[in-house]
Amino acid sequence: RWPKHDVTFAGKRVGVIGTGSSGLQAIAAIAEEAEHLTVFQRTPAFTAPAHNRPVSDAENDKIVADYPRYREEMKATYAGGYMFSSGKPVDECSLDERREILDRYYEEGGIGYVSAFTDVLFNEEANAVVADYLREKIATRVKDPALREKLTPRGFPIGSRRPCIDTGYLETFNRDNVELVDLRETPIAGFTETGIETSAGHHELDMVIVALGFDAGTGAPLAIDPLNCGGTTLSKAWDDGPQTYLGMCVAGFPNLFLMNSPGATSIFGNVPLVSEFEADWIADCITWLDAQDETSIEATSEAQQAWTDELRAIGEGTLLLKAPSWYSGGNIPGKKRGILAYLGGFDVYQAKGRQEAEGGYPGFVVS
Repeated sequence: RWPKHDVTFAGKRVGVIGTGSSGLQAIAAIAEEAEHLTVFQRTPAFTAPAHNRPVSDAENDKIVADYPRYREEMKATYAGGYMFSSGKPVDECSLDERREILDRYYEEGGIGYVSAFTDVLFNEEANAVVADYLREKIATRVKDPALREKLTPRGFPIGSRRPCIDTGYLETFNRDNVELVDLRETPIAGFTETGIETSAGHHELDMVIVALGFDAGTGAPLAIDPLNCGGTTLSKAWDDGPQTYLGMCVAGFPNLFLMNSPGATSIFGNVPLVSEFEADWIADCITWLDAQDETSIEATSEAQQAWTDELRAIGEGTLLLKAPSWYSGGNIPGKKRGILAYLGGFDVYQAKGRQEAEGGYPGFVVS
């Protein structure tokens, strides 16, 4: 819902509610232009520098020259080429080796810190090693001790809420024109005509940006809310939580294909590569259906249930349900919590999709 016209913050008193991935990227940019910026924070985020930089012609030429191999290598990884790992669990690394690995990923930029060791998302002790490292780095970026503590994430495993990358976000709070409001201490009481009222008083604002996250996985398809031949809507079918087969098909909804939806690798994969695989799989499925001279295909309830059980079993073996987040639906009032994505890896997800197709779609009813 961002305005289509150009937005200027010059001379404005701006408020931003939310310090997740979208919020913190907006905050860093707005602070450079606004007269005053008030950041309303409930939960501080684990974040590391993106280290975005120009790519030289030589670097670009090297990638482009061998691009097909580069893409195939990306497809063969757990997350499609953007979450890399040392390949070792924490307890197999000495203290010096742990530090060297974490320093390497931190200096490289991105969210490699979350997957630096193979057990970060599965083992609380390993998770704590990485979380403590990030907290140490956060401390070097914020000058004021009181602000530093408010901006330091605690009480949930690293990676259980969206890990973030930023360009100058934490340093923003060293500026004179930026103020942090800790909503755990002084919650919002309401909006007024001229700003926001908290339990501690009124904040005069010209503009408010609400950056409170997304209804991940289910938001887009349920905004359409398809209706099947029996008069059942998708929202009704998903009343007890979303269920799909391979994240692309829903039992009882023939010829409905979904992309980047619950049950797929979706948010835990490189989204362009995931989308490309799903688009190809769907196109191949329709082509196969035409070749059989059939017109209808839908997932069986048995295949859907087995996929849902596998999805849940893998997810419950991680630390991702230890915190409410959009990963699990915990950020939307009334939304049933659960693992929304297939966490077995993008490489495994592709293999399972291909197995289904090569086997003649045994998990489907064709008519």
